[in-house]
Amino acid sequence: ELTAEAQEALRAAFPLPQPDWQTLGRLVFLRNGASSEPLPGNLNVGEQVTLVLSGIGENPRLLALKFDGVACECGVPHLVLYKSNCTRQEESNFIQTWKPPPRPLVVQGTVKRVWRMRQQKRTNNSRKKQAKQQQQQTGAGGPPSPSGLTAEQG
Repeated sequence: ELTAEAQEALRAAFPLPQPDWQTLGRLVFLRNGASSEPLPGNLNVGEQVTLVLSGIGENPRLLALKFDGVACECGVPHLVLYKSNCTRQEESNFIQTWKPPPRPLVVQGTVKRVWRMRQQKRTNNSRKKQAKQQQQQTGAGGPPSPSGLTAEQG
């Protein structure tokens, strides 16, 4: 996790691309998922690290910053500084081209264990809702019998 001063320095160096984008810029993920293996680069939780900005990656929906100074199991060590509202920050893992930064920038952070819950995928349940409403309107309590009629118990 970057220090508050490092986060402020990044926001000052890279202005918000669009007024409706979210500001992130706090975490550089070193590993996805839980593991009992040592952290990459023999880092320890609580250890202070120095990161050197080495690249800027962007697509139409996000802006990410690449850093040297830390090993990463997730590919390129980077953080998402800004993203549009409907964009998952994982899209940054597919950035192939990193431009050199306009000027050198060194930031500080602390190695932390972060538990992050994935958001549930959005689905269109309109068919399920329509079927449920239809059942409620017709009074049908279950699936139709083979003849297409609702079986009654007597």
